[in-house]
Amino acid sequence: AKGMETAAFSQLRKSVVGVILATDMQAHSRFASGLRELLDKRDGEPEEPTTAHRELLQECVVKAADLANPAFCWELCQDWARRITLEFHNQANREKARGLPFMDFMEHHPDNTVALCKLQIGFSSFVVAPYWKLLAELFPKLKSRPEQLDSNVEEWKRIKAAAEEAGA
Repeated sequence: AKGMETAAFSQLRKSVVGVILATDMQAHSRFASGLRELLDKRDGEPEEPTTAHRELLQECVVKAADLANPAFCWELCQDWARRITLEFHNQANREKARGLPFMDFMEHHPDNTVALCKLQIGFSSFVVAPYWKLLAELFPKLKSRPEQLDSNVEEWKRIKAAAEEAGA
């Protein structure tokens, strides 16, 4: 911030805080709605982008990055799913040890194949896919990401079915 004007620093700080808060899942529907509004406006008369539009897009892009692992190639998707599930599992264990409430979905260990697959299928299908499909509609060059996500969901389903059949 050294050498920056106070107003410029203030705006930069506001933008950084905004994009960090965009990763909070409680704000997810607000960003999905914002993308839908941008798409609806795009179909009408073009208008000059406002500061609010730019801020929304910045936040939506960071949100997309935060939700990106199910849309990665299968190897990365699977690796990140295991890492995140282990992080959740460890957090739930710490919360239990302290007598704090924890979210049930966070309790599963990534070695529990069926539970891992169910988590990924649900999260990818109901949270990530709709969001990324909106983004790809707004930015057509992103079309391959929802397609990869759909392919990954099918792979999770295949693995889940095989694990259930094997009795895992």
